[in-house]
Amino acid sequence: MVGFISKMLAAGFSSIIFSLIYALCNSVVEVFPQPFFHFLLFVTLFILSFTFAAPVYLFAGIPLSMMIDWIVGKISDGGQVKEYFYRVFLYVIAGIVAMTLFTIVMLGEELSNGFLVGIFYSPIVLFSSGASLLYFHILLLIQLIFRKAEKKLADLEK
Repeated sequence: MVGFISKMLAAGFSSIIFSLIYALCNSVVEVFPQPFFHFLLFVTLFILSFTFAAPVYLFAGIPLSMMIDWIVGKISDGGQVKEYFYRVFLYVIAGIVAMTLFTIVMLGEELSNGFLVGIFYSPIVLFSSGASLLYFHILLLIQLIFRKAEKKLADLEK
């Protein structure tokens, strides 16, 4: 149960952080030199990106994260460093697959024949890899916090 809660928290925080980064990178000051318009552009981009990021993190990120946990549990030999790099590799692959499927669902019939070939030569690979690695590292941080809290509770009970 704690594992699922930590994945939900990681999905929520990742959606917020991803949307903030996206809005900061895409709100251009030169277009609207007045601070008020710049703020409106930032807020609009944040809300728009959060609207798309949150469902992807919740409905693709959490199940894929559970699948990655299962796969790493099967192939891991107990080494933490090796397990970390297995997870990094699998999260990058999962991010690319999730973004590709999300793009196919969103664009539908508007896709060209060379889309699946072209996606691997586009910024979508970096975009989706970064988003999945953001989720993974936030998940690691949340799990670390939960472990420390459980340890403190166990120490208090003694």
